[in-house]
Amino acid sequence: MTDLSRWTSAMTLLVALAMVPAGCGTGSPDTDDGHGHDQAQAANTGHDHTHGPEPDQGHDHAHDVAQSADVIAASAGIRVERISSTLYADTIKIPGIVAHAPDRQAQVSAPTMVRVAALDLPPKSTARPGQRLAVLELADPEVRQLQMRAVELRAELLAAATERDRTRAYLDELKAQQDPMTVEIRRVEADLAVLEAQAAAPRSALEATLASLKVVGLSDNQLRDLEANGAVSTRIEVFAPRLPGSPEMEVSERPVAVGETLAAGSTIYSLVALDRLLAIGEAFEADLATVRAAARDDLPVTLYVPAEGRTVADLRIAAVEGTLDGPNRVTHFLVPFPNQLLSEKTVDGARYLDWENRVGARIQLLVATDRAGLRFVIPDTALVREGGRTAVYLKEDGHYHPLYVTLESVDAGRAILPLGCGLHDGDQVVVEGALQVKLAQQQESGAPVTDGSDHGHQH
Repeated sequence: MTDLSRWTSAMTLLVALAMVPAGCGTGSPDTDDGHGHDQAQAANTGHDHTHGPEPDQGHDHAHDVAQSADVIAASAGIRVERISSTLYADTIKIPGIVAHAPDRQAQVSAPTMVRVAALDLPPKSTARPGQRLAVLELADPEVRQLQMRAVELRAELLAAATERDRTRAYLDELKAQQDPMTVEIRRVEADLAVLEAQAAAPRSALEATLASLKVVGLSDNQLRDLEANGAVSTRIEVFAPRLPGSPEMEVSERPVAVGETLAAGSTIYSLVALDRLLAIGEAFEADLATVRAAARDDLPVTLYVPAEGRTVADLRIAAVEGTLDGPNRVTHFLVPFPNQLLSEKTVDGARYLDWENRVGARIQLLVATDRAGLRFVIPDTALVREGGRTAVYLKEDGHYHPLYVTLESVDAGRAILPLGCGLHDGDQVVVEGALQVKLAQQQESGAPVTDGSDHGHQH
């Protein structure tokens, strides 16, 4: 049971508020089956309520107007929201787990045999698209042989091109004479055609060699320098890839060390973008028909994190697997969802990002069973239990008073109430701090103070 002393300061602040006795509205006791299914359990009562405090029954309100209710409420940690009905569909609750999205992962590997000269990023740090990750020394003798072959082909091409250009210039001089020598022109044109073919052969071979060197990791700048100047490279650099949308990526693994010699294909970095994740639901055979219908009809799915009482709403099922897996005979279905960046910091030049959702977290997926209808959806922190009934607190004219409501279900940190439950669009409801209001009201009236340990739950 909650220690009542925790609420002493809040109650002291709220004593100044005028608390009007219940009677704004009534409702039958709510029902909550306590299972994974959130089907509606209570019919609309159609009860109405009038807003504002009831006639004064002896309470002195002079002190109430002396202070701002909003200021006191803020000091006591009370939050009020104006509510409105919204579309909501009945759901079933299915367990799941958070995983990496397959299209948000990448590996950076050694393109050929190399020795690791430098590693720029530590594990769990963040790489921007195109950022340098490592410097590698070329250790494969075949790569050096390819570069030397490119140097030879470049020399052959230069010689052939020089002879070809000299012959072309002579041909232009012959054609420019006032009395051209037709026979000589034809001979030089034949020689020029042979020289053009001789220059084309090393050109094609050089282009093929440069393409092979690009595969083993030489950059475009290194290839241009080799082609233009015959410069041979001994090192290459590797960079973070660019995924669609160009997200930043976390270094999930770096299994190598500086000085290590790696074979071609060895992993240097494993990277993953955490801006989008994948919820993998585990549907039992009994729920499979509902999951398939939700996927087919594009019905909404809500992701719920029980450990934090947090939800991610309005998601959709991307795919339902076609096999039953494991001893529990479950079928996996996939729900992509966006992640939120909470903070970042830089340590020793490396950036680290903190994301709201984490891979491996156990979650629940609330899968819609039908098309949505209008409901009131409020945080379950707005509910207080009293005498087997459920109440919320309304704020009107600077006063707070309870309203007993009809409740459909409570799950995933939300309370679902039907139209006609006693609430109306535009009502100002205490969504945080309702229990503090209740305790302060009990203290003001002199009634026995209870700590509301059954708040939000059914016993």
